[in-house]
Amino acid sequence: MKRASVFGAGSFGTAIATVLTANFDEVLLWGRDPAQVESINVRRETSYLPGLKVPPKIKATTDLELAMRGAELVVLGTPSHATRELLGRAGSLIPKHVPVVTVAKGIENDTLLTMTEVLEQCLPEDYH
Repeated sequence: MKRASVFGAGSFGTAIATVLTANFDEVLLWGRDPAQVESINVRRETSYLPGLKVPPKIKATTDLELAMRGAELVVLGTPSHATRELLGRAGSLIPKHVPVVTVAKGIENDTLLTMTEVLEQCLPEDYH
């Protein structure tokens, strides 16, 4: 079973997860808000994208370890100001052979680094 993991269950992360269902058997969508995760899993909808029915291939979770399990692709769809904190919590869980893609726009507020530069700083040294 081909599995992708998307981090960030807002409008952009959910839209990316929806697109990925065309090429993956399952897409795990991580979100920090338990109510949003429940809405995606139970009602197949999200308040961020009214009218969109979330495809059944998408499973949402608040559990970082579960979200990473079996991933063949990791997509970071969190806002740029949240990326470093997320990688601090989840970076060590990313399997070393799995591509990591960031789709966050912008730069990190405090450092003015791009998201690629934040990834380079935050991923474990043996991942590079």
